Amino acid sequence: PNPFNPRTAVNFTLPAAGPVRVQIWDAAGRRVKTLQDGHLAAGRHVLDWDGSDQRGARLASGTYFIRIQAGDATQVEKVTLLQ
Repeated sequence: PNPFNPRTAVNFTLPAAGPVRVQIWDAAGRRVKTLQDGHLAAGRHVLDWDGSDQRGARLASGTYFIRIQAGDATQVEKVTLLQ
């Protein structure tokens, strides 16, 4: 759901197995959390984000960007966290 509180699911499908990086960025361009950084099998994947940063601290309400990189492809989704 968008906006979300307190958690959201990040859904994506990979056409082939390979390295995948899923990161959360704030509106100022700072990386706040990495959800995935490694090899995944082909197929559908769901990652959970609980609105926290890399250290586990709750992030402030606002706009965040979920960046999914798989091979040469990159997709960015905008989400709004409401605390």
